[in-house]
Amino acid sequence: MSRWLLSVGFLALFCRAVVLFAADDDELSHFRIDNTLTIRHDDEVVTIKSSTIFSENQVFDFVGENGEIIIYDRQAERFSLIDPIHRIRTELLQSDIDQFMANIHSRLTEEGDRFYLFMLHPEFSVARRDELGEMLFQSKWIDYSIETRRFEDERLVRDYFDFSNAYSLLNVYLNPGTLTPLARIKVNETLREEKRFPAKITLSVYPKGKWLFAKMIQYQSEHQLVRRLTESDRGKILRAALFTEQFPKVTFGKYYKIANSVE
Repeated sequence: MSRWLLSVGFLALFCRAVVLFAADDDELSHFRIDNTLTIRHDDEVVTIKSSTIFSENQVFDFVGENGEIIIYDRQAERFSLIDPIHRIRTELLQSDIDQFMANIHSRLTEEGDRFYLFMLHPEFSVARRDELGEMLFQSKWIDYSIETRRFEDERLVRDYFDFSNAYSLLNVYLNPGTLTPLARIKVNETLREEKRFPAKITLSVYPKGKWLFAKMIQYQSEHQLVRRLTESDRGKILRAALFTEQFPKVTFGKYYKIANSVE
């Protein structure tokens, strides 16, 4: 399975939610999002489950039971990638990702491909179905249909969307041929402004543009936001910290090669 399928733990970033907002004030910076992502392309259907745990100034993304772990340190602006199977880890600074994005932006602008140009400067028409909390973001190249719930606390809005945007850029860095996360950042601007949590997202991508019988790649995912961390969640955080201490740190290039090796 290709790396871009394995790296969409959060990105993705979709789900039908049961949102609980009953935590005490001192627990507001601790919450979890359970994610289920389904990808449909031609006759292939892939489903990926993950959980994303927000704990004070760090965010932990876990793919499956023993899959890749990604830790985002918001203060240090640094991602740590951990491969539990090969027992290695690496780090990426946000500044490295920003420089990469600047290079990608320059190269794709010169190439002039209309699909890529849209991803670099996405613009959508926005419609709302208020009775369902549904928001529709439409364009020639990509559509979002999003069922939303209203955030009840401003701090959740900040934490969620700061990480969502940073993770979207990480996804492009890990998968340079996948630029749809850039469009997600544009959608996030509206969701953040209106304080809406994306509970279920259907993303339809038309690489050649919309036309009769146009080929489409569809991503559908659901997110459940849980306001209290469990003992299992805290155990996952401790496990990630232990791996960080035990596993040797390697360059990103070496990590990427080993983590994507077929055994």
